[in-house]
Amino acid sequence: MLYELINPSDAYTFHADDPLVAQAVAVLVGSGKMGLDDEEGNSYPTLLLFEKDVEAKLQEIFGKPMNEYVEDHHAELATALDSVMSVGRRERKNYDAALVRMPPEQHESYRDEVHDRNRTSMSDFGTYAWQLAAQCRKKLAEQ
Repeated sequence: MLYELINPSDAYTFHADDPLVAQAVAVLVGSGKMGLDDEEGNSYPTLLLFEKDVEAKLQEIFGKPMNEYVEDHHAELATALDSVMSVGRRERKNYDAALVRMPPEQHESYRDEVHDRNRTSMSDFGTYAWQLAAQCRKKLAEQ
């Protein structure tokens, strides 16, 4: 499913197979300062700025402490975090179609080109998401 990170600056979208993975991506990338909607118009509780007890809210969302959820879902998180891109819902279909048409070894350079062209904010959530994905893959390799 396609998800959109709701923030006051650039549009960001990503794919996730599980709404909890999508919520984890939003919390991790946005540090609890972003909302999350899916392509069907559903909103998820990821904006934690006004929560009195953030840890309790995260436990309510994930059914366990956030760090435990992340530890148990490195593979799914890496895939979703790698798909974070500074394109809105409308542009996402074209972006994904372009990736399908090109060889895998060109994906990263194309991603970087599109991201650099679209990003206007000083906050670079895309690069941060990709760094988090690399950390998840590293943890998987260490297991």
